[in-house]
Amino acid sequence: MCDAEWNSDGEIINCANAKAGDPNAGCSGKPYSVASVEGTFACIWEKNTIRFYYWTPEEDVRQEGGPLSENPQPDQWGDANLKNTVRLLETDTECDSEAHQEWQCHNCAGSTSCTFANMKMIFNITLCGKWAGAQFDDSGQPLQNCQTYIWGEGRDKIHEQFIKIEYVAVSGI
Repeated sequence: MCDAEWNSDGEIINCANAKAGDPNAGCSGKPYSVASVEGTFACIWEKNTIRFYYWTPEEDVRQEGGPLSENPQPDQWGDANLKNTVRLLETDTECDSEAHQEWQCHNCAGSTSCTFANMKMIFNITLCGKWAGAQFDDSGQPLQNCQTYIWGEGRDKIHEQFIKIEYVAVSGI
């Protein structure tokens, strides 16, 4: 169980709500736009804060203090590249069957602290829609239409695509 506030907007949401149709299922954050699908992304996760950054492909991310420099300095990155900030808060939200999945209540029983453990890094390529959403098209069956596309006319197009990951760094304190 974890309450959160995104971008100092004053709206407190509970990250454990992962019911289908929830506009913030799984605490995925507030949507933001980027200039290009290419670029440099960075995420700084501190005890009670997570900050998400983005730089266009044209920006010099290897300059001294930049995210791909030998000595990254997040305090120098500034607001121009900051896309999302989440403050993780203690919660007084109780588990209930209407708002939460059974596994959430089982794992969070009696907990009011915002604690993460055994985290995994995932690269989400999102073939069937926007990040954290099945929005392949506006029909009543976007998931089925995406699957049909992938196994049909889109197969060759998808097969010829690639993702270039130039650098990944994970450090823990």
